[in-house]
Amino acid sequence: MYRATSLHDIGVELTVESDPTACLLDIKFDEHGKLKIPKLAVHCNTEAYFQNVMAFEMCHYPDEAYVCSYIEQLNHLIQTAQAGIGEPPACYWETSNRLNQFYKEAWKLKVAIFMKQKYGIMKRVYFPNLWRGTRTVAALTMVVLTFIQTVLAFLK
Repeated sequence: MYRATSLHDIGVELTVESDPTACLLDIKFDEHGKLKIPKLAVHCNTEAYFQNVMAFEMCHYPDEAYVCSYIEQLNHLIQTAQAGIGEPPACYWETSNRLNQFYKEAWKLKVAIFMKQKYGIMKRVYFPNLWRGTRTVAALTMVVLTFIQTVLAFLK
């Protein structure tokens, strides 16, 4: 699963669930590119509270670890890229898969638009006709060869 900043960059709108009675564990991704996360009020004891609930869950209900899955899902969204971050929890696989698919499709579209814009600028500025294109390639070749000559001179 991708980080929240990466998802935001490709157009996923991260929103707070508008329903105040929504369950804290209901993280939803809709077809309009909105990731809805219920509001979580964080206080000075929130970390200790979640650690205690997670410990209780793992001891007494290891097959129904909903809070552990929720915390792990938030960890995937917030965590910076690190080795060792595994798969998202099972109860969020569908949401994760939909987010990943949306991310991949949006990323491809952004690359295509970027390339089309930059190619158009390059073609208009540097290659409007055969002679200007030839001069551009010759000048670029001279710059590369001069750079190589300079590097080799320093190495001697």
